[in-house]
Amino acid sequence: MGYLYLIRHAETALNASRTVQWPNTPLSRHGRWQARHLGSRLRDTGLTQIISSDYLRAQTTAEQIKSTSEAGLTLDSRLRERDLGELRGLPYAAVNARLSSNTFVPNGGESLSTFHARVSNMWAFVRTEIPKTKGSLAIVTHGFVCMALVNQHLQFEAEKEHSITFANASVTIVDTHAPWRVHVLACENHLS
Repeated sequence: MGYLYLIRHAETALNASRTVQWPNTPLSRHGRWQARHLGSRLRDTGLTQIISSDYLRAQTTAEQIKSTSEAGLTLDSRLRERDLGELRGLPYAAVNARLSSNTFVPNGGESLSTFHARVSNMWAFVRTEIPKTKGSLAIVTHGFVCMALVNQHLQFEAEKEHSITFANASVTIVDTHAPWRVHVLACENHLS
């Protein structure tokens, strides 16, 4: 068995401007460049399966990875970014303080606890898929999802109190068995 690759989608114009996004935000020109480099980085890793968020930016990133491998691709809505409802289109600087509150629920969006429950449900599903995968498995998702998975379900050496940043098109490499040890956290060397 190979590894589990946890991947944040490539960049959009709204990522660059630090704006809360809509589901169908496309990759920017720079994001398409990142996705191509990401595909090259993962070409020889033995990927046989990719599970991706169905949001356009993640799906486009996953399709680029798929084009450099023999992997199958499945879209799964449980890998979507946290639904921030009416906050979409606003700058993160205006909403960041509210996002970490357990009591804040954006109108038309998800509470933090609902989001974490969805991510936990997806993680349980991924754990059942790993033994069925003959090679490596890639998960293409969003920044908040990567953070929730690493902080709640994966084991890594660094102190969890420090701020983890998952740059666009970053790769986290994880063992495919408990205790789900992280070997590489949010690597973006393939983009330099």
